[in-house]
Amino acid sequence: MGKSYSIDLRKRVQAAIASGQSRRAAAGRYNVSASFAVKLAARVSRTGSAAGWG
Repeated sequence: MGKSYSIDLRKRVQAAIASGQSRRAAAGRYNVSASFAVKLAARVSRTGSAAGWG
């Protein structure tokens, strides 16, 4: 099962993406997977929130 990331980290990754960084670059900056950054950006686009399921 995947690792749960804090809402603070999710918000920092999303802020980096929103400021123009690529998803892959934002992932590298915060040491998370590119897949996480892509899925997070999609979730924020769909729901408006970086919060996870829990």
